[in-house]
Amino acid sequence: MSQFRDQPSWEPYVREIDAVEKNANGQLFVHLTWHTGDHERLDSATAHSKFPNLLLKYYEGNLRFRDS
Repeated sequence: MSQFRDQPSWEPYVREIDAVEKNANGQLFVHLTWHTGDHERLDSATAHSKFPNLLLKYYEGNLRFRDS
């Protein structure tokens, strides 16, 4: 990741968002897989600024709707 840390967008380097978790303090963290196959956990603020479209796609793909 260090080779593209200064890039404005990390979207070309992220293979997949694996999960989003909330810790006991209510902070969100994003688990992802880089194109290199490495895995990492990042705070959600970093995810929002560096790969917002991938994060939105992940959220949209994991929405669950209830019948009313």
